[in-house]
Amino acid sequence: LESHNIDYEAYFPLFVVLLEAPAIAVGIALANKALLRNYKAMAHEIFTSQGILLMAGGLVIGFIYGEHTASIAPLFKNLFHGVLALFLLKMGMVAGSKIKDLKETGLFILSFGIFMPLIGASGGTLLGYLLNLTPGGIMLMSVLGASASYIAVPAAMTKALPNANHGLSITSSLAITFPFNVIVGIPVYVSLIEWLST
Repeated sequence: LESHNIDYEAYFPLFVVLLEAPAIAVGIALANKALLRNYKAMAHEIFTSQGILLMAGGLVIGFIYGEHTASIAPLFKNLFHGVLALFLLKMGMVAGSKIKDLKETGLFILSFGIFMPLIGASGGTLLGYLLNLTPGGIMLMSVLGASASYIAVPAAMTKALPNANHGLSITSSLAITFPFNVIVGIPVYVSLIEWLST
């Protein structure tokens, strides 16, 4: 968007956290169906999840300290990129090692990895219009709706649900949804928003 000089709302990173935290909560609740019948246990499990605590804590710290965090930002920003690169390398290795598992569940995972982004992008586009966002903001909302979580949710769910098949979900998001969005989805979403804006 910046390379095309398209304006968008500056607060969009907040939406990433606001979308990731409920995704973790829903994932934990769906994976442990006993929690669905016990709201107190479900709330405890969700709100003590490391992923949700870290994201909520980051939001609170950013809100309270704002610009005062600038003095320590270089340490965390520089470390973040290095740790993120190692984490994504590990995720790629896990996804690559589980590609053969797609033979068993391939058609469903392939279909879900392609059609769910289209549904999510449509919902994101509609929400962007309802929120009266700029065309760039609508585009970002569309892409957020179409995307899988590639960082926060996999890390949080690995801790929260150690016995789940994380390889299959990571393979689905990295080997199907991500390439689909980059190659096909984003150009389609851009064209749709340009058409709707005219």
